[in-house]
Amino acid sequence: MKVAHLAPEHTYSGQVARQEYPDGCMVGKGSIQEVIDAVEDGTADRGVVPIMNPRSGDIIETLDGVVDCYDARIIAERWQLIKHCFAVHPKNKAVNHIHSKSDALKQCVDYTTKNYPNATPVAVASTGASALKIMEEEDLYSAAIASEAAMAGLKILERDIVPNNYTRFVVFGRTRTESTGDDKTFMLFKLENKVGTLAAALSPIARARINISYFQCRNFGGDVFFVEMEAHEDDVGDVIDEIDANSFQFRVAGSYASSEENL
Repeated sequence: MKVAHLAPEHTYSGQVARQEYPDGCMVGKGSIQEVIDAVEDGTADRGVVPIMNPRSGDIIETLDGVVDCYDARIIAERWQLIKHCFAVHPKNKAVNHIHSKSDALKQCVDYTTKNYPNATPVAVASTGASALKIMEEEDLYSAAIASEAAMAGLKILERDIVPNNYTRFVVFGRTRTESTGDDKTFMLFKLENKVGTLAAALSPIARARINISYFQCRNFGGDVFFVEMEAHEDDVGDVIDEIDANSFQFRVAGSYASSEENL
């Protein structure tokens, strides 16, 4: 099984991918969109990407990727404890810049503002890429924020700089899952710009007494609504049909077992 994740090897998505598929063939990709595209076009069987973090919010690239895929579906979710480390080149002379993925920089803003108030944050493709960049370029004036495993060759100044920091990851695949009795369904749709259309679209969920665990709105040539409800699509077909009837460009992006017990 080929499992795509955000490159290089020791990114957090790579860690989750190896935990979930220890016998899989790991395939590093340069962006979240490339991970999802690999599942969409069949060059990978699974793709593991982050979707949200309570501290830094939604991972926008993942939501964008959901909009653009049709064959790839979300088939699992996992909550992962994230232990960010702060590291520099062994010959470091000063910390003028701090490199990491934009979401990691947001998660660590309290730490970096307090300890390095004059340093400039620099967003890169992944946390692992930030460490690799400093090592390969022999950057003596920057620091990286990434996992301890990604810091090979660098000098770690502090570990776990944001305690109790969890990120939610999702797994993309091309198969449908079966109901377990404790599931979620991720949907997206558009609505006419009229009073009451959102309430009408969501009312079937309320009438069925189903909890909404996630809600977001993004603009893609019109507002796209992302809704996650706590039920499997196979168990609430009537609810899904009614939401579909009250919206347009409706699509179920996947159903999967809830993993919140991992928190």
